[in-house]
Amino acid sequence: MIGELFAIGTELLDGDVINLNTAFLAKECHKLGIELRAHHILGDDEAILVSAFLDTYKKSDIIIFSGGLGPTYDDMTREAVAKALGKELVIDLKGKQAIDAFFLKNQLEQTPNNIRQAYILEGAQALQNEVGLAVGSYLEHEGKIIILLPGPPHEMRWVFENEVLPRLKHNQVEIQEHFLHFFGIGEAELEDRLYTLMTETKNPRIAPYAKGDMVTVKLTARSNGGDNTLTLLKNTEEAILKILVGIPYQKGDENSASWLVSDFTQKNKTLVFAESCTGGLLSSLLTAIDGASKVYKGCFCTYDVELKKSILGVKEETLKKHTVYSEAVAIEMAQGAKKLSKANYAIATTGIVGESEDGVPRGKVFYAFVSDKQVYASSYQVYAGRYKDRIILQETMAKKLLALFYHWQREES
Repeated sequence: MIGELFAIGTELLDGDVINLNTAFLAKECHKLGIELRAHHILGDDEAILVSAFLDTYKKSDIIIFSGGLGPTYDDMTREAVAKALGKELVIDLKGKQAIDAFFLKNQLEQTPNNIRQAYILEGAQALQNEVGLAVGSYLEHEGKIIILLPGPPHEMRWVFENEVLPRLKHNQVEIQEHFLHFFGIGEAELEDRLYTLMTETKNPRIAPYAKGDMVTVKLTARSNGGDNTLTLLKNTEEAILKILVGIPYQKGDENSASWLVSDFTQKNKTLVFAESCTGGLLSSLLTAIDGASKVYKGCFCTYDVELKKSILGVKEETLKKHTVYSEAVAIEMAQGAKKLSKANYAIATTGIVGESEDGVPRGKVFYAFVSDKQVYASSYQVYAGRYKDRIILQETMAKKLLALFYHWQREES
């Protein structure tokens, strides 16, 4: 089912009011399997509304309006849609009674224009509004569905959830989504590698987007009961991973910490951190996950060089030869933490979050992973220009490091 959304109001067009309705409706349409062609914001102009509606009517199966159902002269969504369809507007008696009762209860004078809020499209089902006065319309016409909703977000949401959803669910398409999160590759390069697959694969839809220092590939599969959506997703995932072989990734939840806790709990493995530039944020990310105590030994947050030496056993000659910002120091930090804690795995970080120093740029992270089997060390650069806030830079470093570690230990085992 193909659809389009219209948000009506000059205040939206001018940017005086934030358009919350479209974001909500777009998500709800996605859940229902409605594939949206476009979102529109239009001002309070009847001629423009009629023209835009008629253009959309030719191309879409479902058209949803929000706004323009109020009592004033510039609330003209009902009139415009009725004019475009050659229909009359009729009064919904239940809606009129609700309006009358509201003014009577609140001892307010009811001006004649308030009755406009009870008008609906001829032939439509009335969408009652228990949190406001404007009645919506649900019209099935020539194989199309036209829905008119009130503009205030809390009213629109209530009417949609209570009046529209029950009517639309019989048209619902099965939707399944999977997510793959890749690290160490840019969005442009990833899309270039996947271009042929993306253009040839229509179901599931493949949609990559950048988020921080990772690129997420969102897979959306639709089924009307024929194709198995899980099979479609599985086959496409396998094709993507074959093309991007060797790129660190994780599936599903983008929170690597939750994956680590779950994985290490199943494997009965433990983990310790030796942190410098990340300042304890690795520990913070992991301990935010329920069940972390089953796998997490603790953290040696040795920001000071002397503590690196006295607690973790980093050698003076290593510091002189490589400087504190080096893979060699990260290795000795991780080895020291692993020895002290008797954990199965250790992660260590050292790097720059402040101004560049000793030729090392801001955002450079040196890290080491140590297990019972092997030692691995490397470095990466977080593009610090994106992150003026120091804590956001550190969080980005920590999240990327957990993702890299998760990928590394999975390959190791």
